[in-house]
Amino acid sequence: MKNSIIIKLNIFFILFIIFILFISAAATKDTDIFGKVTLVLGDVQIYSLNDSKPSSLKINTNILLGDTIETGKESKAEIVMTDNKTKIIIMEKTKVKLSSLINPDKQKQTIISILFGSINSIVQKLSGSSTYIIQTPNGSASVRGTEFIVSVSDTIDTVVSVTDGEVVYQKEEEGQYFSITQNQYCISEIDKSPNISSGEFENETWLTERNNQFEQNSAAKSDIIAANLFNIVKTIGTLVYAVQDFVNNSLVFKLLTKRLTPFEIFQFASQKAGILQRVYEFYFRLNLYDTIVLGFYRFFDFLSRTNSNFIETRDRCWQSHLNLSNWISKIVELYRIIWLFY
Repeated sequence: MKNSIIIKLNIFFILFIIFILFISAAATKDTDIFGKVTLVLGDVQIYSLNDSKPSSLKINTNILLGDTIETGKESKAEIVMTDNKTKIIIMEKTKVKLSSLINPDKQKQTIISILFGSINSIVQKLSGSSTYIIQTPNGSASVRGTEFIVSVSDTIDTVVSVTDGEVVYQKEEEGQYFSITQNQYCISEIDKSPNISSGEFENETWLTERNNQFEQNSAAKSDIIAANLFNIVKTIGTLVYAVQDFVNNSLVFKLLTKRLTPFEIFQFASQKAGILQRVYEFYFRLNLYDTIVLGFYRFFDFLSRTNSNFIETRDRCWQSHLNLSNWISKIVELYRIIWLFY
């Protein structure tokens, strides 16, 4: 009798896994759509999630969860989000990854990872628990409704300038918050505390000057290298802890690795809302770490062109990025599956 029950439960488990995999392979849902391309000028490339080869971005293309866009010199792209109000302008020589998920409260959570370059955001007032966050290798900016520009230099320094409204900037994941209001700008260098000033500010001028200074000033390079190496150690340590914490969250991890027992399936069904939130939070954190790692990869890739001592560090950053990308893809699939039953 006992063996018969176990066999039936195992059959139910297999059928359940087949069913959710079949559902997850269905056509793209609205919850996967970030927005639509309304303008393309010059050379603009798009990388789909898990796709290493880019294609040319076209007007009216739907941008999906996890898509990455890169603009060339004298090029830009504009994207209007699904609310038909919020607009994102990706400036020249910029690379960003765009994501939006629906949280357990059925509010949109927008995450934009800017690896380098500049983006201009015009965000309408958000409702409920909706969020709009821009992640950079050197901090993150979040808003409720405003117009602002975020720029990231080759040295991973960040500047946030606000045209209208208010932006909250946080240099580290658990660090202090800084409020930036209308006609203010905040410069955050990799090895210094954020500095907020008032007045007119040209992001593109700052970005060009900072990148040129990096190429020409060898003394500044040494200081930045030392600061970045320290931050890499901190980042890797935080990432290792986060992954271990995730692994210890047995239901989520076992579902990803297809190791749920029949009893745990019932646990999963009864706790799906909590797991959905956990999955979303982990997706957010992995994107943040991936943004940081790719920022350091670009930095050390630049240095390795003239100093071979940085090749190994550059390659480690790239391997970390590949590992993170693999986890992010699994998290996205898991999120889609849970959402279907939420």
